[in-house]
Amino acid sequence: MSAIFNTFPTIIPVIMVIIAGALSKKYNLIKEQGIDGMRYFITSIALPAALFKAIGSIKMSSDVITSIGIISSSILLIMLIGFLLVKIFPSLNPMAPFLITSFEAGMLGYPLFILLFGIDKLSSIAIFAVGNDLFVFTIYTALLKKKEGNINVKDLIRDLFKSPVFVAIVLGLIFSSTNIYYSFEDTIVVTTLVSVLDFFSQPIACIMLFVIGYGINFSKKNINQVIIISLLRLILMGIMSLIVLNLLDSLIVLDKYMKVAIILLFFTPAPYILPIFSKDKNNRAFTSTVLSANLITSMIAFSIIAYSI
Repeated sequence: MSAIFNTFPTIIPVIMVIIAGALSKKYNLIKEQGIDGMRYFITSIALPAALFKAIGSIKMSSDVITSIGIISSSILLIMLIGFLLVKIFPSLNPMAPFLITSFEAGMLGYPLFILLFGIDKLSSIAIFAVGNDLFVFTIYTALLKKKEGNINVKDLIRDLFKSPVFVAIVLGLIFSSTNIYYSFEDTIVVTTLVSVLDFFSQPIACIMLFVIGYGINFSKKNINQVIIISLLRLILMGIMSLIVLNLLDSLIVLDKYMKVAIILLFFTPAPYILPIFSKDKNNRAFTSTVLSANLITSMIAFSIIAYSI
């Protein structure tokens, strides 16, 4: 029993911050514009800074490339399974392929991982999230836009390279592959740059979780579909996490941080960009409800992980 209580310092702050965000919306304590400002700071400044440092300090190797390839392939496979299920069961919501695959590393995976191990270990989860991010900002986004009937390859590429998160990932990979970070690690320029990036990255966990709490939205409409898709995601992503974990562990050396990172990532919700791409109001409400339901699963998984370590 004491082991359970020992997890409280990690779990309770997460729950309280999410609740604070939800209550702020319910009682109109913070306007939507304020949340947009927080979201912009995280996605355009704090998260890119953290990702650039985390990925840039990774020593690029065949292991890293293998990890990126396996993660990308695994979530693509689940998406294809989703499209197959929609074809076999026409009554299944057409957003199912997008809701059962990929994971929200930026807004949830990173802050939860930081709470467990600290920001200094962020590279342990970033190495696996890169494969997901590259998939989300290319194939995933393209198929979403195609579904809405407004795909334009030129605009897609332009938007891709205007995304601070994607740019940070690319620059981080360049630094990693050229070993720039370790070549100039002890210089005053790099030391100062790292200090600046760390300073911008510090508030990530709290602000992200607050914004997530603010965005919680439960609707009783199509609740059967919400439950079916949520269970489907839980089963498929759960099985795939074990496959990926065992496959990577047999190919490369995984430390305990990497193993936890893989499990944590696969139990986070689908990307939070989903409602943004839905033009239909009912579709937005449905995806938001599924994402909110997935958040409960994520918190349960997080609690189990916190208890086990």
